[in-house]
Amino acid sequence: MKSREFGVELDSEIFTDYLITYITNAHIGILLKWLKGGCEESIEEMAMFIETFTINGIFKTVGI
Repeated sequence: MKSREFGVELDSEIFTDYLITYITNAHIGILLKWLKGGCEESIEEMAMFIETFTINGIFKTVGI
């Protein structure tokens, strides 16, 4: 539903399932690293990391 809200047409249900899996696992990985590292960064910083990586993508985030 969100993809339609933003005017994005996803190719198929299978593509969508893999996309959701990719994003979910990326977010879980970031949060696990944060927890294992003792939660040194603030919740706001973590939210910014997740938002930046998700919206900009990895390549744009690192300047490629």
